[in-house]
Amino acid sequence: ARSAPGPPAGGAGVRRAAAGARAPVRGRAVTVVDTAGAAARDAATGADALARAAARGAAFEAARCDVAALCVDASTRPTRDDLRLARRLVDARVPVVVVATKLDLVRATARDVERGLRASPLRFLFDAADPPVVACSAVHAPARARRALALAVQTRDAHVERRIATGPLNAWLADVKRGPGGERLAAVRYAAQVATDPPTFALFGRGLGAALGPARRDRLASAIARDLGFRGARVAVVLRGDPVRRLRRQPARS
Repeated sequence: ARSAPGPPAGGAGVRRAAAGARAPVRGRAVTVVDTAGAAARDAATGADALARAAARGAAFEAARCDVAALCVDASTRPTRDDLRLARRLVDARVPVVVVATKLDLVRATARDVERGLRASPLRFLFDAADPPVVACSAVHAPARARRALALAVQTRDAHVERRIATGPLNAWLADVKRGPGGERLAAVRYAAQVATDPPTFALFGRGLGAALGPARRDRLASAIARDLGFRGARVAVVLRGDPVRRLRRQPARS
């Protein structure tokens, strides 16, 4: 049995342990795990050891899931716990959908809420994975919460199964090269998707390491996710040498 205590004095109720349930989503059975949370006053003061343990448990559950629906309060700025959990998801390369809750408490559209999150301290999450955002509340548009689950399954499928052919990929790459900052990609001969789960793209060319450091590769991965149907998936970009030049250097066999 798991306990979920009632509201503490002066604050909202908080789940202290993860609880799971099976639900049909997009024609398949999915286990939805509602992780423990931490009240805002606990996160601010650090006084509640139980709340801190709950936050650690949430991070543990999130890092081992197939896809995460990261819930953030739309009526306030992301908390330290939100940022810590988002960083854990980025480091664990877990595909993500962001769910902005309590939309009824803000005078803003869902699009405004998304723009605010992208400009908030959570921007590192959007730089890494460009996750889709669903804004909802229990009062207004509760059906959007169900849409968030459907998007989560779609994001997981993109992370595990989606592939893109080399032709369309390199056509996209050519457009990127012609755009702002494209000179950084001048040494890239071509690109190919080399793996799924996570979707991994290799850039082939000579001397790529100097022009394409980790931060630039992360931005390129985010662009791939946004433009080529991998939103929310943790796209990886790796650098490879030029196989054509290596082939030419091979000695002739007798």
